[in-house]
Amino acid sequence: GIESVVPCMSNGNQSSSLKFYGSSFITDNTGAVIASMGREEEGVICASFDLDQMMTDRRNWGLFRDRRPEMYGKITGKS
Repeated sequence: GIESVVPCMSNGNQSSSLKFYGSSFITDNTGAVIASMGREEEGVICASFDLDQMMTDRRNWGLFRDRRPEMYGKITGKS
C-alpha cells in the first residue's frame, strides 16, 4: 500500500509518500506460505490451523522441550 504524509503545521508542512514493496502472507509453523496477497491487491486473507497438531510438532522439534531457563542467568552472567 501507499502511506502519504499530508502537509500540516505539526510536521513542518512536509509532504511525502511511501509505497510498501512487500505483500501480506500467512505461514504455517514451519514457515511455508499458506496464503498470500499480491502487491497491488486489496483484500483479506485467512487460514485455519490445527493447534493440537502444531503443539505436537513443536514438542517433536525439541527446541522448546530441551531449553533450560534456570541456566539463563549463569550463561548471561545475571544470576
